Amino acid sequence: MVATGGNDNKLHLFSLKKMETLAQWSDHRAAVKAVGFNPSDPTIISGGGSADRRLRVFSLHSLQLLNEVDTGSQVCNLLYSPISSQLLTSHGYSLNELTLWRWGANGHLEKEDSVMGHRRRILYLAGNGDRVVTGAGD
Repeated sequence: MVATGGNDNKLHLFSLKKMETLAQWSDHRAAVKAVGFNPSDPTIISGGGSADRRLRVFSLHSLQLLNEVDTGSQVCNLLYSPISSQLLTSHGYSLNELTLWRWGANGHLEKEDSVMGHRRRILYLAGNGDRVVTGAGD
């Protein structure tokens, strides 16, 4: 499977075997700039919106929205940790920060920590579960 987000405000899930759309979510109200699968739970996919500032989590089983968080700023990237159940997001307008999320006891994402180091939006994010590297317009 592969997932894509775009300026049409949609998150798409495609089958590479069948070369067809498996699911499409239209919950975002702005471009979907960040997409990621959860390696700790392969039934979970997430998408982050730009102007709507939302991080949304969907079930691949039910195809339903499981969780939605207003991050306070544009979501540019997201990266699930391969060694824990944490999720890291990078942001743009207006916070330009990295935010670490964890799954709370209620089954919802909760902000664990954040760090600011860039003066402009963080366009690139890569990591290995232990360390991350970012790139921004500054």
